[in-house]
Amino acid sequence: MTIGSQITGLGLGHSYAALGSAYFRPTEPTPVAAPHWIAFNNELALELGLPEHWQKSADTLAALAGNQCLEGMQPGATVYAGHQFGSYNPQLGDGRALLLGEWQRADGQRFDIQLKGAGMTPFSRGGDGRSPIGPVVREYLLSEAMHALGVPTTRALAAVATGEPVYRQRPEPGGILTRVQPPSRWNTEWGADGTHAHLCCAGNLPEVAVTPSTTCAPVVDMTRVKNSRMALGCGLCGLPGGCV
Repeated sequence: MTIGSQITGLGLGHSYAALGSAYFRPTEPTPVAAPHWIAFNNELALELGLPEHWQKSADTLAALAGNQCLEGMQPGATVYAGHQFGSYNPQLGDGRALLLGEWQRADGQRFDIQLKGAGMTPFSRGGDGRSPIGPVVREYLLSEAMHALGVPTTRALAAVATGEPVYRQRPEPGGILTRVQPPSRWNTEWGADGTHAHLCCAGNLPEVAVTPSTTCAPVVDMTRVKNSRMALGCGLCGLPGGCV
């Protein structure tokens, strides 16, 4: 992993990393053979106030493909709990997503920047941490469509082809999605409920002075309600549930 030299980094913040290993595991992306652009969301880049010289440069492509870390990036995977395939799992975590850091816009609003499909993490559970191009393009299009419809969701900043195959039922071209989200929305509606559930059930929140059986139940129920609301929201828009 090399540090980009042609352009400067983004001066990212790292509040999750500062919380320690109970929340965040430093993990570098796995480099790919021949990355190239599929799409770059110039409108979103302008909305975020990203430096103009940073947009769609060769170093940016390398960074968003996982081939290098720009100054200020501290990639890592976050841990959480939740429901998967109809049952509760006390530890899930980012199996193919890596948080690069938090970009702060001129008005003070912060945005998480995350790669999806950039390789294995400590929470991949035997998976390869990769994504075929199909799901990358689908999430790019659907997340932007949901945003246009006024549905709170992650935003798609870029989609990159890796130049390497991903093996599912058959070999497919690989891709990596760069998505962004205000931490306030991400943490309250998506990630934090599962993170709190994992920490409570693992006994990592000593200020919660109750037994694991009484700690987990209400948090688990809250997580189930949140997931149901997300699925309902997608259904109301006529988009497939769980599309992002």
